Amino acid sequence: MFILKLFGKLIAIPMILATTILFYIVCIFAKIYGLAAALFNFIIMAGVIVFLFKQNWFQFGIGVAMLVVSYLALDAWGVIILFIAKVREVFTDILFA
Repeated sequence: MFILKLFGKLIAIPMILATTILFYIVCIFAKIYGLAAALFNFIIMAGVIVFLFKQNWFQFGIGVAMLVVSYLALDAWGVIILFIAKVREVFTDILFA
């Protein structure tokens, strides 16, 4: 049993380091993407409002579709960050068990 715990801890240490580095890299990219997406969403929303008043329904639909994709991408960053944090937590539990 001691050998299995030791083997698990030897595997857990590099995985904790790797997931920690990956977690911070993804957080940095998510913040950069969030800043760029805020500007992008502002421009697209302004365009959607203009197209709505001009009653150009095709361009209105394209603008709304772009907004939806942008918000889904923002949510995807959050899901990836939560997944990496959970994996890191699992390996930390193995290490300190």
